[in-house]
Amino acid sequence: MTTITGTDGRDALRTGADGDRIEAGAGGDYIFNRHAGTVLEGGAGDDQYRLYDPDATVVETADGGHDTIWAWRSLTLPEHVEDAVFKGVRFWHSVEGNGLDNRISAGDGRQALAGRGGDDTLTGGGGRDTFHVEPGEGHDRITDFTPGTDILALWLPGFESAAAILDAAEDTGAGTLLRFGEAQSVLLEGVATADLTAADFGLGPSPLDLLDGRVPTFADEFDDAGTLAGGPWQSAPPNGHPVTAGLARGAREHTYLSAETGSHSPFSVEDGILSITARRTPEDLQDEVATDWVSGSLVTHGTFSQLYGYFEVRARIPEGQGFWPAFWLTRDDFHWPPEIDILEALGDQSTRYRAAVHSEIWGTKVTAAEQWIVPDTAADFHDYGVLWTPSELVFSFDGREMFRVPTPPDMHEPMALTLNLAVGGWTGGPGAGTPDAGAFEIDHVRVYDIPGIEEMPRSEDLGPYADLETGRLTTGAQKEIDLYGPAVRRVSVEGTPGLALAAGEDATLVGDGAANLLAGNALGTTFNGGAGDDTLRGEGGNDMLIGGDGDDRIEGGPGVDRMVGGAGDDTYVLRTGDGANAGGVDLVWERAGEGTDTLFLADARPEDVRSHVDWARWHVSIDTGTGTERVMLKATPGIGGHDVGTHVERVVFADGTVWDMTGGLFLFDDDGAHTSSGSVHADTILGAGGDDTLIGMDGDDLIEGGAGIDVLYGWNGDDILRETGSEGGNRLHGEAGADTLEAGDGGDHLDGGAGDDVLRGGAGNDTLVGGTGRDRVQAGPGADSLDGGAGADRLLGQDGGDTLDGGPGHDMLAGADGADRLSGGVGSDALWGGAGADTLDGGPGRDRLTGGAGDDVFAFRLGEMDGDRIADLEAEDRIEVAIASGQGPVSVVREGDALVFLDADGDVAARLLTEAGLPEDVTLIPL
Repeated sequence: MTTITGTDGRDALRTGADGDRIEAGAGGDYIFNRHAGTVLEGGAGDDQYRLYDPDATVVETADGGHDTIWAWRSLTLPEHVEDAVFKGVRFWHSVEGNGLDNRISAGDGRQALAGRGGDDTLTGGGGRDTFHVEPGEGHDRITDFTPGTDILALWLPGFESAAAILDAAEDTGAGTLLRFGEAQSVLLEGVATADLTAADFGLGPSPLDLLDGRVPTFADEFDDAGTLAGGPWQSAPPNGHPVTAGLARGAREHTYLSAETGSHSPFSVEDGILSITARRTPEDLQDEVATDWVSGSLVTHGTFSQLYGYFEVRARIPEGQGFWPAFWLTRDDFHWPPEIDILEALGDQSTRYRAAVHSEIWGTKVTAAEQWIVPDTAADFHDYGVLWTPSELVFSFDGREMFRVPTPPDMHEPMALTLNLAVGGWTGGPGAGTPDAGAFEIDHVRVYDIPGIEEMPRSEDLGPYADLETGRLTTGAQKEIDLYGPAVRRVSVEGTPGLALAAGEDATLVGDGAANLLAGNALGTTFNGGAGDDTLRGEGGNDMLIGGDGDDRIEGGPGVDRMVGGAGDDTYVLRTGDGANAGGVDLVWERAGEGTDTLFLADARPEDVRSHVDWARWHVSIDTGTGTERVMLKATPGIGGHDVGTHVERVVFADGTVWDMTGGLFLFDDDGAHTSSGSVHADTILGAGGDDTLIGMDGDDLIEGGAGIDVLYGWNGDDILRETGSEGGNRLHGEAGADTLEAGDGGDHLDGGAGDDVLRGGAGNDTLVGGTGRDRVQAGPGADSLDGGAGADRLLGQDGGDTLDGGPGHDMLAGADGADRLSGGVGSDALWGGAGADTLDGGPGRDRLTGGAGDDVFAFRLGEMDGDRIADLEAEDRIEVAIASGQGPVSVVREGDALVFLDADGDVAARLLTEAGLPEDVTLIPL
């Protein structure tokens, strides 16, 4: 960081690096900023700032002259800066003034201009501009308002209709003057009142006007604090194991917590308002949560979804950089895209509202989006809605239409609701001024069906998303890609069904409706087969191969290729040498249900392949004998497991072996450290080297960890979890179902979870926890710790000195060789020590204790003895009874085959039965 100092004359000063500071001094200076995180201080004089990089703090004082900022990105004028000249011409931007009499001018492009306080002069320039006016903003002048093109957005009480606005209009020699009281007006220079219509004020028919006959299908007014318990909202992701879902959902700067996290729950309901609160991670969660922030997300997947209709939320957003609230729709079956963003806002831009529609064309996410300046969304509640029909989507803000866009082809399936408060966003994460917590407040969520809406025609207009003829795709609100480039060869032009590039020729190849053969070269080419059964051959370079409709054969060839089959039964061919660039990964992108598709590994056998499935991707590594080649295929993280088989249905190998991807998956990982999860079917998931996390999901799965320190989860189904490594430190979690868990040769931790499980220890010192259910827990040769958990369990020791704890339920515990410690826990238990000097403690309940060979200790607590029985009692065995404070003094008398414990009053406090005589002595241990 450098401080650059000017003189008292007219200086031209430029930043040289991120974080620089300019102190220009007196004089009318030119200050050029091309770096981020800078501080620009103009000083006295009429200064001009050119913000090529907008990440700058401009410092001016009240007596610092008449200053101007030139900007190319959205801008809010800092204090004491009078004028703005906006130079950007592409995409949407906003320019907002301050409390001074600002002069704001823009050029071609779509801008939103707001003068804010003071008497401002606004010039929109060419293009469709919106001029924004709120109460108390003075007497403004718009120099170039064009009726039928520009919009004057008036957010003034009493002027919500065109009739009310035009009643306030007056034709003057300078143009139309709109008076909103003595202190506020807008002059439209050169415009006659007769030229103005409701559309010029953004007040065409409201989407709500189209809802006659609407039928409520979903309404949550959040009047009940129990709305999150058993209702339609789910705070834990229904389409993924908590581990994998947490990895994906917390990929920015936050981790989502569920409503079951007690005092740390991000959700609360009070006075009819649902709050989703993002906060800095509490200290007692920092060992469990790897992110600096925790927050919440609510979804209705599996509980409510709807095709078409009107969807609305009334909400207030949190204020602060990094807060990113949203209300959005995604398909109920989790296939993505499409997506409808009804509300998406940033806490540091609370006067800007954004809505978007995301779709997919040629394997690429495309987006139609708009932004507006609106009344402060952090200061008050506002209504955000979308009317979704087969033909179009109409977005509204406080009942006013804001954006209308054609419904894309992939948006004709039911969609579920999501409310979330993320941390991050496209302007960056939390900053130094971000509060430690912020709440996204929701007053209601309402959904309506509209009878007959499904009969409307489906739109065929892709204009806002792409130009298919030129290969241009709109990928974001301010992003566009050109897949074709300047040189395009077309079958329709050249009149031959086959096109081939010459060596060194750089052009895109485009087919027609027939069966085309398109061949590239070593440069890297874009292919589009169009309709018909096409053959596309990349030959070399990094290619983009689009099959289009029809049964296509796609051969990427050497290089890192992106292959998109489209509709039809497509075949993707990979050979040795394809994708050979170091670190490169070929991508096969098939939408679900677009035919029966095949991945043909022309030179590989099943044993050459290693693969794993993580969030929405199937990763395949192929051992070629001279190296490793990789390909990645699309998957969908559906409810209960990943869906690979509706994207690519089968894999065919050189030896004729066929893998059916619509059933159980066979995933055998490489030596890297990966997270891999299965499908809803019976999968085989094998780790190798590396510290892996393997999740079975639904189905009866076989999961093996291999070398490395692994974490295995069975989740649903009757799974087999097996650790075959020797490192120790592995963790196996059976979770739901009747699972079998087997430890490796190191010291591992096994947890059966719910269900009647079988746990087996290995050679190391293992910890085995049965969990709920009737479990069988078997120690290995090491000194193991066994915990049956709830249920009637069987715990079996082995050669080491094991610790067995039955837990609640009627358990059977059996030691073996070694000095074991057996604790029955709550319930009527049977304990057998086996060989060795064992300690047996039945715990509460009527227990039967058998010491077996060795010098054993039978341990009791006076308050827990309920007719316990000792089956054997050898000469060197001991009975120890713990006496809690307040229970003594206690005396012991013999009564037949029983030991009777008397309290200080001589009353019977407990009775212990023996089947093999009475001991010489009983040790009483005060606690």
